[in-house]
Amino acid sequence: MEGLVRWMGAVLSWLQTGITITLAVWILVVPPMLLFRKLRQAAAVILMCSSYYTGFVCWWWSIIVCYTAFGGAFLSVGLLLGGIGVIPLAVFGTATHGIWPVFWDLILGVAFMIGPRILSVFIMYRCVGREEAKA
Repeated sequence: MEGLVRWMGAVLSWLQTGITITLAVWILVVPPMLLFRKLRQAAAVILMCSSYYTGFVCWWWSIIVCYTAFGGAFLSVGLLLGGIGVIPLAVFGTATHGIWPVFWDLILGVAFMIGPRILSVFIMYRCVGREEAKA
């Protein structure tokens, strides 16, 4: 298991590069798209898909944190909770052990996962609402 987690740590740097690109798209590409009505749905799709990517990277990072900081039992419990339980357990574990930089990284990852999804749903709701009003 230790070899797998070591490999996951090596891959994490590539995944974090993808997060940097995602943030650049959120800042440089999506806001101009939101200015044009015909592109708003595409912007919402970009936000939704990228939030899944950031959620995956947060999950990946949480697996590494759970195993390296708290052991295989902690990781097993998180994976048994439907796989997604790794993230809350990593956040809880880092908070209780006082590993604050990692704690805030995980919180930021969760925010980057949830925030764009909420914004995407809001944009799509507004677009559909306007199309129904026209009909």
